[in-house]
Amino acid sequence: MGRVPVVRALFSNIERSDGSVMAETVKVEAIFGNVELDLRETRFAAGVTELRVKAVFGSVEIVVPADVAVEVHGSAVFGNFEGTTRTTADPDAPALRVVGSATFASVVVKTVPPLRVQKLATELRARRLLPP
Repeated sequence: MGRVPVVRALFSNIERSDGSVMAETVKVEAIFGNVELDLRETRFAAGVTELRVKAVFGSVEIVVPADVAVEVHGSAVFGNFEGTTRTTADPDAPALRVVGSATFASVVVKTVPPLRVQKLATELRARRLLPP
């Protein structure tokens, strides 16, 4: 098994948003820091991708497109670990499993429309084909 990539904010802030391919397993750590991962443009391999999250006196926010299935399993001590486990209509859709803990910290997993849908809605509103 290869090395597991790590996104670590130690007394700092990290914001990531790109169209790269997500590794099968990624560690995310926020220790006295903040990590913001926007996965709307990320490409996922077939099967399950796992994010192993640890937040201590910090926060982790993960934005997931609605066309990716999500499993959220975590615990919190003097903090919160939020997110909703959900499936998609497409049985072949990629899946993201978020597991971990938050100690005096916050982990939030949010589901939003895919970026391409948001851009299309904005374009249609600008042309007055959708209500504001």
